[in-house]
Order: sequence, then C-alpha cells, then structure tokens
Amino acid sequence: MNNTYTGCGFSIENPFCFTSVEEEITFVDALRSPDGTRFIQDVKFSCKNKKGELVDHFVGYYLDSNERKVEFSFYANRYCSRVLAQLPDGWSIYIPEKNNKKDSRGISMTNKSETFSQKLHAIKTTEEFDKLYNTVPNNSIRDLLAALANGYNHQDAHMTWLFGLFELKQYNPRAAYHMFKRAAASGLSCAKLSLAELFHHTEPLGLIEKIKTFFASLTGQYHKNNESALYWIKQAIAEGFLPAEKVLETWYLEGIIPGDCVEHAASIYLPKAQMGDSSYMLKVSEVYRGRATFYSITEHHKNLTDRDNKAAAWRKRAADAGNIDAQVLMGDAYHFGWNVDADQKQSLDWYRTAADNGSRVGLLKLIDKLEDNGKMPGLYSWSRIIDKNKDLETINNYLSYYKQASKEGSYRAAQTLLYFINQGYSFPYVDEEVQLWKSVTEVNK
Repeated sequence: MNNTYTGCGFSIENPFCFTSVEEEITFVDALRSPDGTRFIQDVKFSCKNKKGELVDHFVGYYLDSNERKVEFSFYANRYCSRVLAQLPDGWSIYIPEKNNKKDSRGISMTNKSETFSQKLHAIKTTEEFDKLYNTVPNNSIRDLLAALANGYNHQDAHMTWLFGLFELKQYNPRAAYHMFKRAAASGLSCAKLSLAELFHHTEPLGLIEKIKTFFASLTGQYHKNNESALYWIKQAIAEGFLPAEKVLETWYLEGIIPGDCVEHAASIYLPKAQMGDSSYMLKVSEVYRGRATFYSITEHHKNLTDRDNKAAAWRKRAADAGNIDAQVLMGDAYHFGWNVDADQKQSLDWYRTAADNGSRVGLLKLIDKLEDNGKMPGLYSWSRIIDKNKDLETINNYLSYYKQASKEGSYRAAQTLLYFINQGYSFPYVDEEVQLWKSVTEVNK
C-alpha cells in the first residue's frame, strides 16, 4: 500500500492528462479509501482550485466497510504536467503485484513494450524517432507509450526526451516542454536542441504580444521566445552537438536577429575554421556562397563581391588542407562560376585531384567532364578530329580513372572503354575487365 502516486494527470477535461478513459479508470481503480475500500462512485475531477491554481480536485463518495456512503473531497498537488499526488491521510494506491511493471500512466509493460524500449534507446535524432513513429500501427501506440512512460518514470533522460517528441505528435507542446526541459537539465544535448526548436516555433500568446511581434518582425526581430531558443541551441552547440549548428545557421539566415544574417551564420563555424579544421572552413565557404544552386555557367562575373571573395578563399583553404568535399566543390565552382570566373581547365584539375584522393563523386564528375568536353575520343565526341596517336596518349593519361569509374558503375566510362576496343586503340586490359565493362553497360541500358 502506498499513499503517493507519481504519474501524469488524471482528468479528461485537461488536454494533457489521460489519453484514454481506460487509463483514468486504471488510476481510479487503484485508489483505496481509509477503510481499504475502493471509491469508484460518482468520481468527478476538476483541474483548478478556488484560487485558480493548477491542481486536481477529486469529489465523490465511497462505501465503507458497513456499506455506508462516505463523501470525500481533496486536492492532489500538481507539478506542471506531471502529478505527484499526495493523498490525504489514510488514502492509498493499491498495486496488486510487486513484479507487475507499471509505467507513469498506469499502463502495464508487455514484451512488445520492451521491444519498443530497445528500439527507442537506439534513437539519436528527431528524424529517427519520426521514422519509427510513422511506422507504428494504431494498435501498437499503447505499447510505444508504455515504453516511453516507463523510461520517464525511471528518470531516463533519453526516454524522457523521446516522450516529449511523442507529446508533440499528440499536439501537446506544453507537456513536451516540461519533458524536454527535464531531459536538458540532465545534460542531454538533443533535448536542448528540441527545447530550442519548441521555443522557436511557439507563437506569442495574446493579441498585444502578436501585434508587437508583427512590428518587431519588420526590423528582423521575432518574439521573445526566440531569445530562449537561441540560449538552448547555443548550449547544444557548445557541447559539440553538430545537428544544432545547421539549425542555427538556418535561423540566422532567416533573420532571427537583426544585422547581417550571412555574417551571423558564418560566425557559427568561423572559430573552428580559424583553428584549422578543414570541414569548418568548407562550412564557412558554403555560408558565404549561399544555398542557391546555379545551373548555368557564368564565364565572367562583372562584379565579384566581398562575400564572393570570402567564399572562394575559404573553399580553397579547405581544398588545400586536403578536404576532398572541398576539392569537388572547387571543381564545381570553376565549372559553373560560383563566386569565381568559370575556368574549365581548373575545374578538370580539381576533379582529378579529388579523384586521386579517393572521392567517388570527384571521379564520376571527372569522367563526365572528359566526355562532355570532347577531350576523350568516344561516342560523345563525334565532332572532334580523330588523331589516333594523340588519342592514345590521352587515353593512357586517363585510363586508370576510366577503369576505376567502371568499377564504380559508371555507364559512360564502361561504354567509352568498349568504344576504344572496337575502334582498335591499343591499351592494356584483360578479359575480366572487358566482361565487367559489358555488364555495366547492359545493366544501364
């Protein structure tokens, strides 16, 4: 017997309490009066006392051991959306078996719930939780909830965070807030990011606040909740939680604070870039470049801005430091004219550098560029003048790239190698390689 119940709310009238009538009945059925009898007669709940404070008020009656009607009325103290019900003297909660696992909402744990618990503990991001949640059938939601609530009740910070994500799925941001904050207080970085995102997407309450927000947005400012959002997301970034960096970059570029949004976004990555981290050099470059994708080739820019120069400089620093992603982007930049004048020779050289350093993307782009520019003899170079001696020199110069690209499944590379054979070019190969090239072209037909 126990006179304390720890769990979520008790009232159907309260939108962040029981999710079903069955859960309410489970709690009511477990209550025992001072005489040890059940009180399931005419029970009514309200969520505020006479002072307007958020509590749970129970009113009803029970039959004592002599079958006499005894009326009762008491309040259960509430802490946010989680209730710690200190029952009056003599009242208790009955738990039939010590081994019967109960979660914080009174739902029994099952083998299926245990399976969900294992899956949930492996989740590291909101996207992973969404993927799992979206595949859970309706008749299994109860088991998912039981696993989450059991972890919450045992003060598992990771499960508490996931429980908050579940509450958001139920359109219950208030309950999610308290769960995120509890998990964040335990030092969980992903919970801090979720808390920041919750603040960022929460609109101000009341007409006056909304009017203030509207006028503030005209100057690039938003409601005060964003101050809290920035505080929590910066905490997550300081702890090395990388997904938070990209989210903050987006917020800065959207103008969450006044000033130069691009410079604010770049400031996220600059400290580590200046310390020599090539991946952060590239991030700085991409912020200055902008997120637009340019499909047309810009041969010559009339006016390159200071932002263009910063993008090009940081990109080259990253590439020179050996970052293969930056090396591929150097090839793209000179091909399309991103922040620089287009230069197809430099583009080809950078793709080749990336390929030499093991970049599959750089290798395939190198092949495409060789084919599209008519530099190599092949099906795509019908307009060029055939010079077999010069062609053979070019073939041998790039042969290893073509063979490797064919192994990577490049149709164009395999097709061109077969073309070389059919045209009588003499270069080293073995029968097994020819069979591979044929299989690649057959698969891609």
